[in-house]
Amino acid sequence: MSRAHPVHPILRATATIGSALKDVVDVDPVFMATADKARALEALTAEINQMEALRLRLIANAQDVADRDACRSLAGWLETRTRTEHGPNLRSLRLAEALEKRWHQTASALTHGRVNLAQAEVIV
Repeated sequence: MSRAHPVHPILRATATIGSALKDVVDVDPVFMATADKARALEALTAEINQMEALRLRLIANAQDVADRDACRSLAGWLETRTRTEHGPNLRSLRLAEALEKRWHQTASALTHGRVNLAQAEVIV
């Protein structure tokens, strides 16, 4: 009897986020109360920054993904697999590596919402 492989917490989080977004894909914010719009904008901005911090932590530790698929760099792998441009992917890779190797306090601040992505880029 085979035992089910446990789902990694990061994959579980991405599934939860994806499911939540599917729930509101057709919801029109036009009739939201002004205060609700403000709260939603603040929350979404903070959550996007937290997701980007997680994405950067993953990027910093995912060269093995590129190696597995015979890509020279993770930036190139991201370009082909996510249909994104190489330049921004390379900048993300460099930022991720800097946060992982040297700028630990900035990485923590980004993860916990004390700085946003643009601020982290300027700091690093």
